[in-house]
Amino acid sequence: MPRVIIFSNLGLLAGASILLGAGLARELGSTAATQHVLPTGWFFALVYLCLATAAVLLITEWFTGVRAAGVIAFGATVVSTVLAHRDVEGAVALAVRLIVWAAVAYWFYKLAYLARADR
Repeated sequence: MPRVIIFSNLGLLAGASILLGAGLARELGSTAATQHVLPTGWFFALVYLCLATAAVLLITEWFTGVRAAGVIAFGATVVSTVLAHRDVEGAVALAVRLIVWAAVAYWFYKLAYLARADR
């Protein structure tokens, strides 16, 4: 597997982790309901980075045995992007970002499991 794809999926995992952490900080902290924890420019840059890298994950895994992780990650990232543009924050946005993170983490688990099974 090319390293570019691995780094792309690592970028998706990192972006999803940052967005999930920012959402948790907003929900658990004392940030006002109208403020983002991240600056707006950084927030939307991460949202678009996640969308682009989720598309790469979907395209590269479409014909492999790990198709479900790509479909779930891309679908949840699209929903997360729509929620971000509508300025919806809270439990729904947090749950969607958790789904993205879990799908990508599952992809890495499955990749390691398949590599281990080949030995």
